[in-house]
Amino acid sequence: MTDGNDAAVPAASASAWTPAQHAYAHQLLRMDIHITWGKLTREEVAALKDRDELVTLLVARYGLAPEIARRDVDVLLGGRTPAALAAAAG
Repeated sequence: MTDGNDAAVPAASASAWTPAQHAYAHQLLRMDIHITWGKLTREEVAALKDRDELVTLLVARYGLAPEIARRDVDVLLGGRTPAALAAAAG
């Protein structure tokens, strides 16, 4: 049974998403990063181009070992592609 609003349900594959769905996912990713690592400014988060930049920033700002920072970033991404960071910066 559906509620008649099936169009609002995102596609299972990100490649089938609309531009608006991609933009929303990128906004959520930026928010997740900022909430998780509050020492990062919104400007720093918005400027991130890839996973490695985020790892480098976490090492510098929080004094984490690189392997710990990479693990934490992977947990946060939770299946989201690292390319989402570059798209989120746009």
